[in-house]
Amino acid sequence: METLKLAFFCWESLHSTFKVGGLAPAATHLAERLALKGHEVHFFTRGEGDDATINNVHYHYCLPYGDNIVEYCRTMSNMLVDAFRAHDTPPFDILHFHDWHVVEALHALRDRNTVLSYHSTEYGRHGGNFGGWWEFQEISGKEWYGGYIAKAVTTVSNSTKTEVMWLYNIPGWKITVIPNGIDPDAYYVRVDPGEVKKRYGIHPLAPVVLFVGRLTYQKGPDLLMQAIPEILAKRWDVQFLFAGTGDMRGYLEGMANGLPVQFLGYISDEEHVQLLNACDLIAIPSRNEPFGLVLTEAWSAER
Repeated sequence: METLKLAFFCWESLHSTFKVGGLAPAATHLAERLALKGHEVHFFTRGEGDDATINNVHYHYCLPYGDNIVEYCRTMSNMLVDAFRAHDTPPFDILHFHDWHVVEALHALRDRNTVLSYHSTEYGRHGGNFGGWWEFQEISGKEWYGGYIAKAVTTVSNSTKTEVMWLYNIPGWKITVIPNGIDPDAYYVRVDPGEVKKRYGIHPLAPVVLFVGRLTYQKGPDLLMQAIPEILAKRWDVQFLFAGTGDMRGYLEGMANGLPVQFLGYISDEEHVQLLNACDLIAIPSRNEPFGLVLTEAWSAER
């Protein structure tokens, strides 16, 4: 098998101080699997500290700055390109860019063999709605431009392929659907569900509904919250755990007044896996879901 020198550009990874959502595990696990096959993989991303090699992937970190998300990602892209050029001898064979955050890096390196992966779209992240504010317009413009200049495009699902073809007029022949993958063994562990529940002050026999994800409009935590009174009318002892952070937290806390709901905020990977295996049901009320990593994790935990 021919071995390749591969460069990943992504604004988050599992092995840095910055981890926001499902993009981190999706990109990190792909890089690790490629390295396992013998390829030389370099991962250019945000993070503190010195460069590191983890699971045979070479991580190169930068600390961007900016007054808003668009400016922040512009400085990040410039820093990632500088780090890339320092490691481009011998030259990289394929450059893989993940989502809009690194499109300006893609622009700087557009004469190379480039791939852009859409893990979601700005339209989808707003629950399948268009927005008139400037960030929406800027980010959507970068998503269109990235798909236009990349030599090849991948999406994480057929629905995301259809979405980017419709939104950005990317021809179907240019797009390959490559679903995200996980290691199922990493999400199944033997736990005592009652003991895990007691850590959260929940009776060991009480049913627990778990939400894992960003507390944003796209992920629909408010839809689950609206359903809780009806659920309790059928089963009074159900408890609800929301694991994740996001801009809807304050609003959701107001909705949760008097309800058996706990907001856990950011949780560790270990706690995440234990909750997957201890809960009775995992709720995924998303308004728009490009792939749904939590679903595959839940299946792995036999939920």
